[in-house]
Amino acid sequence: MGLRLMAGKHTRKRTQAWPSSILRKCQRRVGRCIRRAWQSLLPRGGVDKDIQRAADLLRRAAEKDGEANYHLCLLYETGEIGFIDLDKAIQYYRQADASARPDANLRLGRLLFMRGQESDIAEAPDFIRKAADAGIVDAHFQYARLLDKGENVSSDANLAAVYYKQAAEAGILQAQLRLAELYKGERGVAIDPEASFTWYLAAAEQGDASAAYAVGDAYLTGKGVKANRQQAAFWFEAAALADFEDAAWRLVQLMRSDINAASGKNPAKTNSAYPDYLKLAADKNNPEAALLFAQFILQKGVSDDAARQALPILQMQLRLALQRPCLRWPYY
Repeated sequence: MGLRLMAGKHTRKRTQAWPSSILRKCQRRVGRCIRRAWQSLLPRGGVDKDIQRAADLLRRAAEKDGEANYHLCLLYETGEIGFIDLDKAIQYYRQADASARPDANLRLGRLLFMRGQESDIAEAPDFIRKAADAGIVDAHFQYARLLDKGENVSSDANLAAVYYKQAAEAGILQAQLRLAELYKGERGVAIDPEASFTWYLAAAEQGDASAAYAVGDAYLTGKGVKANRQQAAFWFEAAALADFEDAAWRLVQLMRSDINAASGKNPAKTNSAYPDYLKLAADKNNPEAALLFAQFILQKGVSDDAARQALPILQMQLRLALQRPCLRWPYY
């Protein structure tokens, strides 16, 4: 009898319910595992039951667990559950633990804008701001844009610059470009040529052609940085190779002024790249470049075959040039 009582007591002890916190943690982990398995097995098919099971487990855990809410609303937002349900996603994002998943506020703000109800649009910026203040880089940029444009928040360019700077420091290209523009004095932000140059340079180093052109101009004019014609030529060339506006023409002008000041020689004989950039500038319908390129061809600066290939374009460019009678025929 004693043994049976002990066995019964022992059995009761082993079959006690797990603490709810451990159970929720296990449910959440199982849900994640099944979701990952579904993603990995997707090419093979036959896994609809698994993703539904994952969603069911997450729903049970979500009743008392904010992080489970986050993973559940990802299923509704992305449509991995089989359909997209913005209302459900918004519902679960509201219940998500923002302290553990601060990007939930950013996702919630985006979805509220997407759903587009008047009340949604009114409260969406506040959620994006919360995500930005929690250090979410994308939220820094998005909230800065809202402040910059005055969309559903009071316009404040100076505060926008603060958030743009945080995004720019994290390497977001568009934030770097906009911050550089604001520091040129746009929308009441204090003019800071050095800061403007710094952020144009950061964007140019990421390969942005407009920023490369701005950096070249800064080096040429000495605005925000010590003038350096070699650096100006380098960045104008980078912008020209990306076919940006009149970068090729600015580079041609720089080549001509440097060479003429030094020796007065033909630029094509001193710099083999000169004809290529001159043609690029002419192709942009720059009348002065067209006249220079015409003279270059007439002087046999290029082969006869190249001249014949360029002739149709050149004729059109010359017609445009002749519409400006103030231009004089340039000489080397």
